[in-house]
Amino acid sequence: MQQEWKNLDADERCAAIIAIYPKTKGTGKEIAHALSQQFRVTITRNAVISHYNRHASKLVEVPLTGTPNRETKSRAAAGQKKPVAPIPAKPKKPSGLLLRSGGHFAQPVLVKPAATPPVLAQPLTAPEPLRLKLYQLERNQCRWPVGGERENTLFCGVGTEPQASYCWCHRKMSVGIGSRAERDAIPRRMVA
Repeated sequence: MQQEWKNLDADERCAAIIAIYPKTKGTGKEIAHALSQQFRVTITRNAVISHYNRHASKLVEVPLTGTPNRETKSRAAAGQKKPVAPIPAKPKKPSGLLLRSGGHFAQPVLVKPAATPPVLAQPLTAPEPLRLKLYQLERNQCRWPVGGERENTLFCGVGTEPQASYCWCHRKMSVGIGSRAERDAIPRRMVA
């Protein structure tokens, strides 16, 4: 018994396209028409093209060929001969989805090497923590957790500057080096 098109998974649909491809001219319209006849449902040209875009790696052996030039068709119908120097057709750009998916039409993308993170001149030496519970901390004491779990968490407790949550050492540790985009943005701001 023949399966229905809507019940096929992606691999089975790719196999159906590959099997029917030699019987067609390789255009989306021809492939859609042949599949429609085989499965007795309407399958559109856009459905075939979109399937090619989503599963480009599986359909590399059976590429879409596109339609012949309309100008060539009209001359052949009128019985005229081809001109000596045919007008070169503009190359078609592949869809953005195909480019992002790394399909077989995708152009190589130059990747900028990752910036090396800045290295601190000297390692930070943290002061000896007082290991206080949260309710024991005063207004200007460091709230950096140094041990314990949940309600038994212990905090640094070393003195801080007014209106600061952490001591000088833990404040430096909390800032970090930033993402690559943030590190790259700083020199651009300084130049501008």
